[in-house]
Amino acid sequence: MRNYRYIVFSVVLLLVGACRSTEEELLFEQTADERVEAAITGLEQSLTAPTNGWILRYRPVPESGSYVVLLNFDEQGNVRIQTDFGENDNEFYDQTITYRVDNSMGLELIFETYSFFSFLFEQGGATFEAEYELDYVNETPDGALVFRSKTDLTAITTLAFEPAPENAEGFLGRTVNTNLENLSESLGVISPVYRLNYANRDLSLFISLNTALRTLSFTSASTLSGERSQGVNFSTGYTVQGSSIVLDEPLVGNFLNNSVNIPAINFQDMTDASPIEVCDQPFNIQQYQGTIAESDDAIALQPTLSSPGGANFRNDFNLFRCPLGLIYDNGVSVGQQVVNDIEGVQQLQLYYANRAQNPFIAMGFLVVNESGSATFALKDFTTTNVGNQYQFDFAPEFTLYNDTTAVVDTLAMSTYLNRLTEGGQTRVIRTDSERYEFFNPCNGWSFVFFADTP
Repeated sequence: MRNYRYIVFSVVLLLVGACRSTEEELLFEQTADERVEAAITGLEQSLTAPTNGWILRYRPVPESGSYVVLLNFDEQGNVRIQTDFGENDNEFYDQTITYRVDNSMGLELIFETYSFFSFLFEQGGATFEAEYELDYVNETPDGALVFRSKTDLTAITTLAFEPAPENAEGFLGRTVNTNLENLSESLGVISPVYRLNYANRDLSLFISLNTALRTLSFTSASTLSGERSQGVNFSTGYTVQGSSIVLDEPLVGNFLNNSVNIPAINFQDMTDASPIEVCDQPFNIQQYQGTIAESDDAIALQPTLSSPGGANFRNDFNLFRCPLGLIYDNGVSVGQQVVNDIEGVQQLQLYYANRAQNPFIAMGFLVVNESGSATFALKDFTTTNVGNQYQFDFAPEFTLYNDTTAVVDTLAMSTYLNRLTEGGQTRVIRTDSERYEFFNPCNGWSFVFFADTP
């Protein structure tokens, strides 16, 4: 009996040793290059496996919202990219570009040709930190492929490719984005503001949307008549999904005795709204009707030239700066024209230090002279206003500060100040906590100022 057990134990050891040798032989019968090639092939097969491709909810940087992106990879090295991103005349709605899977300190996915991802990367002077080269991380238990950005310099973006459901194109909010663009273009402002009117409450919320970055700011609340208002100062990213915009963080609060909770807005129909009368001419506008998610409160979103926050700009800050590139003639930047017209000009400035002692209220240009000295050429002014509609009355002449001996072109300076104020109906529109657009509806000129915070 003892000999039988010894024989069986020996046989088992021999079998285990044989299995281990076989595994080692299989492992090391491939060269390093062959193992890399097998890994590349494996990821390529994973990318092309889903019947309906992949859905990606893509946030390039923490301060932006998210974009819904559909990806379909094929075995010939092509990827179809579908988005609802309407920039460049809808160029990025549906693209097919080339991709490759490579190995550089690990597997990586590279979008080889110009695409939606490349366009985002270029924004903000190529500081937007969007992704077109990705390190592969792993596959999750539910079948998602996880990647990390290779091109981020700061916060590293993680991207999860999830298997797309059938009819995934229904997640793309192209109709919503198109309608929002149509609303914004009707009034000609650079930073459009919308008024969200409740149908069954005496409440309007004023919203600034950046449809390219997918960010949203609630700046003010008012009664429907505008007699009472309240600051809101809430910003969040959002995602367009189907017929809705879904807020990253819901707006929750009590405004003018109204309890508000807005996690998402579900849009339905575009209809005509009452025209806005300015500068003795009507501006025809539309409204986007819908409901607030969960509460089902009926709402209508309208473009507006009203801005309770803009009405009080004088009380918020003492100094506002307008970069030259943010001066617009009917939507076209004239920054270079200003530089050509005013030698040494740096920026437009507005001072509103309405102090009881030593008030200082003036507007004009900062100029750097050939000698390197700085001259502030400013005109004193007074204002009268109805809400956020302002009339500016300037002093006849400029006053020079700092280097008062310099020769500056005050005639050209006056031309631009007149563009801002002529007609006496300039609208001051607050688009976020520190950004104000001075829009002249009588001539279509816009000047975007940033508050100079202490």
